[in-house]
Amino acid sequence: MAVVLLFIHVLICIALIMLVALMQQKHEGISGIMGGMQSVRGIKGMDEGMRRIITYTGWAFFVSCIVNSFLS
Repeated sequence: MAVVLLFIHVLICIALIMLVALMQQKHEGISGIMGGMQSVRGIKGMDEGMRRIITYTGWAFFVSCIVNSFLS
């Protein structure tokens, strides 16, 4: 059981890193390096949706840290 939860924790970590790196902050991060992503992500509501997903992923990371610490 602990191995499965650790695997889920690692997946959440990777997802959180990728989401933060792809978040558009005045052309910084990976999305600024690629350049052509603005045509895909140029919608104003997309930025708010991305922040919401990052917030939920952050909370999932927090909960998985607490659960893994109790099971260790």
